[in-house]
Amino acid sequence: RIDPNDDSTFFRIVIPSSVRGWRTQAKLAVAPSSDGGCKFGLYQRGTHQIVKIPNCEVHHPSINRAIQVLEQATKRLDIKAAFEHDNNNNKDKTTTITKKERKKKQQQNTTTGLRYVQC
Repeated sequence: RIDPNDDSTFFRIVIPSSVRGWRTQAKLAVAPSSDGGCKFGLYQRGTHQIVKIPNCEVHHPSINRAIQVLEQATKRLDIKAAFEHDNNNNKDKTTTITKKERKKKQQQNTTTGLRYVQC
């Protein structure tokens, strides 16, 4: 039992059940992979760094498999993420464009790359 007045139990992690693989939908962030293509995962707290979760226990196994397939496909087809690497401070940052530039890109029927995927 967690005592709300006892600070030592405030951050204790409680796992409600042993059920795994129940999440049937996931929205994952996308970033460039060091070996080409894209990597998929969640943002590390307070950053835009992607943390891969290849065998997430709460994802249905089909989601974990879909992520593997997407990683292979983006590498094979040279699909880029909508992030660029900033060598000055070694952080990934979102590519920002003005409304005028966005409209021009839309008229040219180009894309800026993957930002998120919904599985």
